[in-house]
Amino acid sequence: GGVGLLKAISVLYNRSLKIVKTEESSPNILKSQEDRNPEEHSKRGYGYDQRLVKGWEARKSLFRTQYSAFIRRRVGKYVVQYSSMHTTRKRKIETKIDKGLNSEPVRVIQAFDHDKKFNFNKVHQNEIICALRETAKNGVIFLWRHENSKKYIKKPERKDKGAGSDGDTGYGYSTLLLINISPLTPAHCVIAYNVTDCMPQVLTNNSLRLGIKLIAYSNRPDSRIVFNSLGAYASQNHLHMHYITLKELGFEDNMFPVEKASLECRRGIAPGTWAVGGYPVASFRFDQVGNIVDENSIENLLNKVYTFVRVLQGRNIAHNIIILPR
Repeated sequence: GGVGLLKAISVLYNRSLKIVKTEESSPNILKSQEDRNPEEHSKRGYGYDQRLVKGWEARKSLFRTQYSAFIRRRVGKYVVQYSSMHTTRKRKIETKIDKGLNSEPVRVIQAFDHDKKFNFNKVHQNEIICALRETAKNGVIFLWRHENSKKYIKKPERKDKGAGSDGDTGYGYSTLLLINISPLTPAHCVIAYNVTDCMPQVLTNNSLRLGIKLIAYSNRPDSRIVFNSLGAYASQNHLHMHYITLKELGFEDNMFPVEKASLECRRGIAPGTWAVGGYPVASFRFDQVGNIVDENSIENLLNKVYTFVRVLQGRNIAHNIIILPR
């Protein structure tokens, strides 16, 4: 499987979604550098899904709740699922995510709180499937960890970063791919971005770029990378995204309904930007303008989308984001 070209990003705000689409293979984008460390595996990263699923399956004994316990039904074009186990046994949510209809909205930007009982620096080492390191040439190197390995990934010292900032820990493998111990889908994992930087759950340009890279490396058409802001179902105020798969959830064509919604062109909106219609949440989609796709065009699209995200953050509008391959 080759790496796709970035085609489009959609943003739906206030319980919203952003869609990134990738099409057509390109050997010049998202290439991973070779690394001579013999402990590293799958350095190029293409088609990492199979190994991710294997690592997720091998760690089921660590789950607090089981995906198989969900009762699922189709309601029109939507799918609803419920599990009493998921309600009672999952990790306690310490960040206030909903104050009710008659209260002030939850603040989308909140400082990271070291006094909370849980953050992703405190996960058990066996929950780590792999660590990630981005390379200088838009690549990602995966350091996989066997579920029974006695050799743990060394955690660098903690550093604090403000909301919306990005920092290199300087330790290489700064992002962790973890099992979600209360999975909502098969192979549900957490991508804890630059985990030791202790950044709050506020999307950054660099974390968005990593999400796009990971989808570009994926060989599964039903894979998605999801980001939830505070006030939009984020359960932890520690910067992270989710890796999920849709194949067994019952959606038509293994696609979220918003992916099938109509597009509307509105006056005054920049070229390549669309309003999404026929969906109960206000939404926008950002397409790449032009046919030439390279690192510069990806950065231009990222800058356009991230500028919009910063507006949502500044106006305290809760938002969800989905990155998908096509």
